[in-house]
Amino acid sequence: MRRALAVLLVLAGALAAGQGCRKAPVRPERVVLLGFDGADPDLLGALVAQGRLPALAALQQRGAYGPLRTFAPVKSPVLWTSIATGKTMVKHGIVDWAHVDREGLRVPYESTSRRARTYWEIFDEAGVSTGTLGWWLTSPPPALRHGFVVGDGYRVRPGPGLVHPPELHEALGPLLPRPHDVRREWQRLGLLDYSAERAPQPLPPMAQSILGAYRGYLLSDLTIDRLSDELRRTRPVRVFSTYFRVVDVTSHFALHFVDPAVYQAGLAAQSQGRLAPEADARVAAAVAEAALPAYRLMDEIVAKYVAALEPGTLLVICSDHGFGWHDGAYTHYHRAQDPPAGVVFLAGPGVRPGYRLQGATVYDIGPTLLHALGLPVGEDMDGRPLERAFEPAWRERFPLRTVATHERGALPGQAGPRDHALDEKVLEDLRTLGYIDAQGKSNE
Repeated sequence: MRRALAVLLVLAGALAAGQGCRKAPVRPERVVLLGFDGADPDLLGALVAQGRLPALAALQQRGAYGPLRTFAPVKSPVLWTSIATGKTMVKHGIVDWAHVDREGLRVPYESTSRRARTYWEIFDEAGVSTGTLGWWLTSPPPALRHGFVVGDGYRVRPGPGLVHPPELHEALGPLLPRPHDVRREWQRLGLLDYSAERAPQPLPPMAQSILGAYRGYLLSDLTIDRLSDELRRTRPVRVFSTYFRVVDVTSHFALHFVDPAVYQAGLAAQSQGRLAPEADARVAAAVAEAALPAYRLMDEIVAKYVAALEPGTLLVICSDHGFGWHDGAYTHYHRAQDPPAGVVFLAGPGVRPGYRLQGATVYDIGPTLLHALGLPVGEDMDGRPLERAFEPAWRERFPLRTVATHERGALPGQAGPRDHALDEKVLEDLRTLGYIDAQGKSNE
């Protein structure tokens, strides 16, 4: 408890320093966006209420936060591209996990499949420096003029063609974590209980498949975390974005590690119809406990970034979706369930402390970043800035500017060719999580 209180006080002081003077609203000088795939408001809220996530608890007090509405299909490449572009899949062109290319091969979508500009490309064209790591569909990376990109493929198959500028690869190579680093983190985070032998109830084949690959997912996030730390230090930019995945992966099997009595009670409750709020809360609390190591890692990453924030920085944290109970499973992609909301946090200059956001959507994140740094928002975007998260005086001083579209001319060129060996690794990953079948067709 003392340690949690000390962390909260340090974070509160750091965030207060970043708030700026209330008498003279100022724009943020830079933005840091942390993306956590699958972070769920109910699971996160249960752990915050228990005092288990001090960094996120501090953000709730010092900034604006709330659920982030998402949309079907609840598929990461679709949603994270919507977060980056502010547009629906109809406009940005990413509609599934994979597609059939001109040669008749089923391949994952990649950056060249996208038909709309991301916020980092819009900033780049305006001369604003950006750094983006691990984001969905950033391989091959765009050849930006004022920033760097570590493509999403770099976490599984590092190579010069997956970073821009390519010479970054030599600098990043020595930072890549080794197997002993994964073992150390596995023990520190309390992941030893994640095994088929220790599961309190039988694991279905998909959960066993995920557990078999789990160390690889942890290795991927450690890779992005290490590279993010180094690049923030050595290549400072005005818009920094990085993405983590372990919360989502853990949530796919966490239900099978809850107390069997809770699980059976959930099944019994649902047999009478839709799961009642009380029963749903009990299941969520049990799943949150089972997924605690992943959420603890998320909280540690947030704490690290908050402690290192420079004055004048807007911190944004978001997820693409959450999870929910359906027919004995805790999932995010059942067609019969409403898409489970993700989360969003904002803290920094002009943000209203302790404000509970309502009505935010995944389409609003990109426009919010553009507006925060003074760029116009495209009228053809489906999202709008989260202006209500900011103080009235800030909104009055910095009214929204718009432009008809940012989609003028060709998209930025790509820094490298398609990597078919990487394609197969991505498809294998999607099969492991049950997103696609053996032929590469969507299971959702």
